[in-house]
Amino acid sequence: FPGTIRSNILFGKEINPQKYERVLKACALKRDLELLPDGDLTLIGDRGATLSGGQKARVNLARAVYQEADVYLL
Repeated sequence: FPGTIRSNILFGKEINPQKYERVLKACALKRDLELLPDGDLTLIGDRGATLSGGQKARVNLARAVYQEADVYLL
């Protein structure tokens, strides 16, 4: 959804900085965020228009992992 990468990953949850960093690392987003001008505060458009396909997939995965769901459907 439109917003920042961070808001897309948190999806309404409060940020836990340690958990957030672990999720970014586990989902291989650290390098992507280093390349973006505003890091995880970079605004993305509808359907992640400003992200590559791989970046979209990693953000989606990070969102799922951050939510600590019991089941993940990929």
